[in-house]
Formats: sequence, structure tokens, C-alpha cells
Amino acid sequence: MTGAAHGAAPADIAAPGRRWWSPRYLLIVGILLYGGIAVYMGVDRVGAALLTIQPLPFAAMMASLAFAMGVRALKWRLALGPRQDSTALFFIAKGVGDWSPGRVGEFSPLLVRRHRSARLGAWIAYDRLLEVVVTAAMGLFGLALIGWIPWGIAVAAFLAGLLAASGVLWWLGRIEEKSSSTISRSPGVFARLFAIARTLRREAASLATAMPFILPLTILGKASDLLSVWLLFVAFGERIQVPLIMVTRCARAVLASVPITADQTGVPHATELGIINEVAGIPGPTIWAALLAEIVAYSAVFWPLFAFAIWRYRQPETPA
Repeated sequence: MTGAAHGAAPADIAAPGRRWWSPRYLLIVGILLYGGIAVYMGVDRVGAALLTIQPLPFAAMMASLAFAMGVRALKWRLALGPRQDSTALFFIAKGVGDWSPGRVGEFSPLLVRRHRSARLGAWIAYDRLLEVVVTAAMGLFGLALIGWIPWGIAVAAFLAGLLAASGVLWWLGRIEEKSSSTISRSPGVFARLFAIARTLRREAASLATAMPFILPLTILGKASDLLSVWLLFVAFGERIQVPLIMVTRCARAVLASVPITADQTGVPHATELGIINEVAGIPGPTIWAALLAEIVAYSAVFWPLFAFAIWRYRQPETPA
């Protein structure tokens, strides 16, 4: 592969259509929501709360965000292997996913022609499923730790989710077992679908061998996310219980996965901070100042790393 082709990846990604759920329209909704709440809280009070931020815990919070991103990039490298531009693909998936309804943009690396493969598709789906399971467990156990639900219900709900996921995997296994005879009897389009399902299942099965490394890294990344939220409120002189952060992060993730309440609309963030305001009793202006600080911190950490990863991806390949 030539260096020019290597550097043309962003052009391979199709531009989104101008639909009502286009990120630009959802972003307008988010700006209006953020602005409206800031005016309701009092812009001067939010500004005064911002001035109380403590630099040291805020810097530690940014370091925790960077660490979480590094852990997730490492997962991609372990799953895809060396010399697969895994870091750049991770940041493409993360960046486009954050700006797409329902986070469907996390599959955007498949639009990069030189990396369009069954293994990459299987890994993205596998990683999404793993993140969902860990996030759901985090939310359920957070609810139990706070005392909002009994531990028995939390464990039962978690096991029911695992059983459902296992059922899906079993069903895919049955497709693989029967696919050879089914493909020979199916029309062209169904034959291709069965063949794709079989290939994805085989790739997912091969990824399972990396589970002893990937699962702990997934949990570590989530733990780092929780730590960053805790440090964020410490920077404003507030203390918040970790189980409450576990619940609010889960609620935010659920809402962000719904197209009409994607991250750009501001609904997931507003819901998360509204729960913190009600339960922890942290003043509204402080919470809204924390949201603004989190957006600035995340942007300051993520986008330079994104730009560096893409820059590295564009560099010509050097001979071995």
C-alpha cells in the first residue's frame, strides 16, 4: 500500500446525510438546552462557580480521561494485532461515534477501504457488547450499593442479561453449523447474509481468546471514567459517592444510545447532572459549571490525541 493511499483514509469516510437526526441539528438542540439551563441557573452564578475550580484535581481528572482513552486504544491493538493502525481506527470510531445518533458512528472504521474486514466488524460489535455488559453491571451494582434496589434483584438482572447474550451467541453458533447447507439452498442475497453471519461469528470466536486481557482492560477503562467524574467534583470542592456516579454514568450511556437523545442533544448530560443535583444536593450552578469544565477537559484531551493518531496514520509506510 502506497503512502498516498495510506494517508487518504478520512476521504474514504462518507459524509452524513442531511436528515433531521443529523449531528448538526442535534447539536443545535444541545446548545439551546445548555444555554436555556445556564440562563435559568444564572449565568453569573455559573461563572462564579467556574472560578472556584482547583487546578490540581482538575489536572488529575484530565490525566484520568487520557488514561482511559489509552486503555481503550490498547484494547484495539490487542484485538486487531500490530501494524493494523488500531490506534487511528479507535479514535475514528470514538470521534465519529460521539457525534452520531445512537453511536452508530462507532462502526465508521469499516468505511475505511483498506481496513474493511470481517475481523474489524466483529471486533467493533464485540467491544460494544462488552462495554454494554460492563456498563449495565456498573449501573445495577451502583443501585444496589446505594440501596435503591436489593442485591438479589441486581444480581438476577445481571445474570438475565448474560443469559440473553449467551442465547444470541448460541443462535449465531447454530447459524454457523447449518450455514453450509442453508447457503446452497438460499437465494443470492440470503446466501451472502448467511455467509457474512458465519464469518463474523468465526472472527468473534477468535477474539474470545483475548478475553483474559480485554475484559480487565474494559473494567479498568470504566473505573478510570468513574475516577475522572469524582475528581471533577473534587475540583469544585464537592464530594460525591462513587456508587451514585456508577448509576448516573449508566443512565447517561443508555440515553446516549437512543438516536433522539444522543449526546449532542445534551439530554444524557442533563439527566446525569440532574440526578446528582437531586441525590447529592450539589448546587445547580456548580453542577452546570462542572459540565462545562468536563466538556472543555474532554475536548482538550481527546481531539489532540485524535489529530495525532490521524497524523500518524497518514504517514507513509516504512519498509520493514
